[in-house]
Amino acid sequence: GAATLLETLEAQLPDLKRGCDGFVKGAKEIAKARAMNRTLMNNSGAVAELLEVPKLLDACVRNGHYDEALDLENFVAKMEATHGDIALVKRLADEARASSAEMLRALLARLRVGIQLPECLRMVGYLRRLSAYDETTLRRTFLACREEYIANTVGELDDTNAYEYLKKLTDTHRVSLFDVVMQYRAIFSDEAGDDAGEDGGALLYSWATHRISKYLDLVKATLPRVYEGGALASVYEHCEYCGASLARVGLDTRPLLRPVFGDAAMAVFDAALAS
Repeated sequence: GAATLLETLEAQLPDLKRGCDGFVKGAKEIAKARAMNRTLMNNSGAVAELLEVPKLLDACVRNGHYDEALDLENFVAKMEATHGDIALVKRLADEARASSAEMLRALLARLRVGIQLPECLRMVGYLRRLSAYDETTLRRTFLACREEYIANTVGELDDTNAYEYLKKLTDTHRVSLFDVVMQYRAIFSDEAGDDAGEDGGALLYSWATHRISKYLDLVKATLPRVYEGGALASVYEHCEYCGASLARVGLDTRPLLRPVFGDAAMAVFDAALAS
């Protein structure tokens, strides 16, 4: 009777305890889920705003509002640093990085076209805020972009008429070289050189030497198509003016061009004698 009932009850106690433990655990999980739902409801406005950040960031980048885009990127980066374990925050950070990559492409594209100093300063300032490059790489990237712009401009010149082509070629280099040197000096104005220990001026003039050598090669290749002495003299005066202008920024091309024009003049003279 009673002893048997007690034995049965005692045998069922472990199962009852397990059931109670499971109930308590389930109740706690339900309470936690309800608390999270209440928190989500109470902060639904803030969550909705967070979900709009990637779309807003993308719109800022596409419309060239880089200050606002960088502010948003900085906000997401700080949030990732403190709450990066939250799936929503990680997704926002990944989308922000994609927008940053697109912004980097847009900024570099602006440095590859005709651009004045104020905009150059802004674009490089944005690149610095993006932290996409160290200082040395930033300087080299800037010069590479400007080189691409000049090379494209030169490549688009019509070389059908050698006389007109040489004058336009010289004008292009006079303006472009002068502008890039002044832009570079204004943007990278420190005297300490770059992070790699290479003097900033040396980097600039290394590029300038490359660009001038390209210019000289084109002049040498084109001068044989100037057959008349008066036209040759006119081109020479144009090149002398270019050299004098570039001498103001330390890039006097006149000593390099004079022997080239001397040879061209002798060729014109020899051709006149032979005719």
